[in-house]
Amino acid sequence: NMDNSPLEIHSGILSSALAVLRDLEENGILDALETNVEMPAPVDPWDDIVQDTAAIDHAISELDLDDEVDLPIERAKSILLECGRRDIPLVLTGHSLGAAVASVVALKLRSRFSCLRCVCFNPPGGVMSGALSRMSEEFCTSFIVGSDIISRLNLQNMIRLIDDMVLALACCRKPKLTILLEILFGRRKFSSNTDTYYAADAISPPVLEVLQHYIDTSTLHADSIRDGDCNLLPPGKAMFLRPVEKLPDIDGGHVGNEDVWDVVPIDKEQLMSEGILMNQKA
Repeated sequence: NMDNSPLEIHSGILSSALAVLRDLEENGILDALETNVEMPAPVDPWDDIVQDTAAIDHAISELDLDDEVDLPIERAKSILLECGRRDIPLVLTGHSLGAAVASVVALKLRSRFSCLRCVCFNPPGGVMSGALSRMSEEFCTSFIVGSDIISRLNLQNMIRLIDDMVLALACCRKPKLTILLEILFGRRKFSSNTDTYYAADAISPPVLEVLQHYIDTSTLHADSIRDGDCNLLPPGKAMFLRPVEKLPDIDGGHVGNEDVWDVVPIDKEQLMSEGILMNQKA
């Protein structure tokens, strides 16, 4: 931590990661990773990975219906023993919340397994502080797909979205029932923003008072939050997957929603500054 910035992690994600680590420790998985021993015979291939079938057969024979969860643990130990024997690198991965948990588990295990890598698919935006996110770039990569909401989700962006919703209510010139009927009868798409909202300078004084009361009393606008203390980022290096073109069909048109995608590096602060992306209809 070269700049001595705060090293912070979302507490719920940290709790989940510590629970995973406890399971790995209690079931001997981490010890198996560090054990470089020969596999006992006989061995047979299973999904292209050598397995200790004798140990698995023994585990099956000992199983009760309530103990079926033990079988994957025995299988995992067998796989890891063979990985250790063949010096196979350790990669942690996950999607969405699982990606966030994987990144924190990787942080905890990094000092124990120096070759460890972590690949995250659409992790939440609010996982760890900037300094910790930068420290994880050495071994962790996050892939962000298009306008995915989860990867832009942190406390600051949630506050921005809620503020936008409150402002929209304050500016709305139509009753809720009218908008609902427009949606039900398919007429909403013909309604413009000027039909729906007053300009900000046209909001009536009583509504402005309510809006000011919301800003003054909402816990979301406390000094510690407004000053960015909770502005967390996704882990590791961020790679952005974006659709660049539609695939043409043989008649020169387009094939449904089939897109051609490319992948480019993206700055995590820039990603989070976009906020939660909502389409105009929403």
